Amino acid sequence: MFYSDDLLEAYYMTAILNSSLPNLIIKDYQSRGLYGARDIHKKILDVYFPNFDENDELHTQLSVLSKTAHEKA
Repeated sequence: MFYSDDLLEAYYMTAILNSSLPNLIIKDYQSRGLYGARDIHKKILDVYFPNFDENDELHTQLSVLSKTAHEKA
C-alpha cells in the first residue's frame, strides 16, 4: 500500500507500476507454479525507481500521462 499527499506523485507511481518494465525486470526472479509466474506482489517491491521529484520534467510528464490514462479508463 502506498499513501501520498501529492496527487502528481501518486500518478507517477501508478505510471511506473502499470508499465511493462517492472514486470520485465522481475520476470527472472519470480517463483513459478503450476500456472506460471507468481508472487508479483512480493517481487515488485524489489524494483528500483527514483523517488518522485516535481522538478524533474520526466516525472511530471509521467504523472500527466498517467492522469490522462486514468481519466480515459
